[in-house]
Amino acid sequence: MSRIALVTSSFEGIDRIKPIARHPDVETICFTDQATLADSDGAGTWSRVVIPDYPLAELPSRMRARYFKTQIHRLKEVGSRRWLVWTDALFSFHDLEFLTELTATLDGLDHRSRLFLMPHPDRKTVAEEFAFIRRAMETGSEYLHLRYDLQLMTQQMDMFIAKGMNVNGRLWASGFWVVENNVHINACWDAWWKQTVQFGVMDQLPLPPLLDEYGLKPQTLPINFRDNEYFKWTGHQDPVSGISSALPGGRPLRRTAAD
Repeated sequence: MSRIALVTSSFEGIDRIKPIARHPDVETICFTDQATLADSDGAGTWSRVVIPDYPLAELPSRMRARYFKTQIHRLKEVGSRRWLVWTDALFSFHDLEFLTELTATLDGLDHRSRLFLMPHPDRKTVAEEFAFIRRAMETGSEYLHLRYDLQLMTQQMDMFIAKGMNVNGRLWASGFWVVENNVHINACWDAWWKQTVQFGVMDQLPLPPLLDEYGLKPQTLPINFRDNEYFKWTGHQDPVSGISSALPGGRPLRRTAAD
């Protein structure tokens, strides 16, 4: 059995399934639906492509995707693999050897430190991210209004502050990460899913406060997700127009906040 499971998901044509490199230590698993699979030419390069009958089919596509992301350690297809890698479907990989290097680095650390996260390239803290999103939504950002619920996010931030949780912690870009499948990280990821169910799919806001609450100490993967040596950022595919949300060179089209 492969030591590492790399998981992604794409539903309702938001992102096409992209070709991915093969590696003997990495099983690549893509969760998708029939419509997205039919419109993708990269599915054959993945170790497994799964059309799941869980969680509830009536969940919105982005909420379903958050389930596979935050509950990666509970997926029967992942099993008991030691190292878990999440990637948003808007990234493409030409070589996976770097994952073995990252997991080797984590292997020598305390269990609560065995996770690599990417810093957000544009904003530094949860409070800064929330203020940015709120301003953008209040001034009419169609992109954000379609994706997020400002009222729920405001309630979430108020809850963090009322409980004395840290809203000035480092903001992470949660579209790619590497973690060990252990009880400490899994408990935090379970709480992450509960926050998502309660307050919506803007999952970058709750992660830093939860990392503090569960005593986790992420290692910094010092890369910009839009431009790095490991993977290519393509932007989301518009299922109606077929136009990507990224322009050449990684510049966003209609995009005002990272997923």
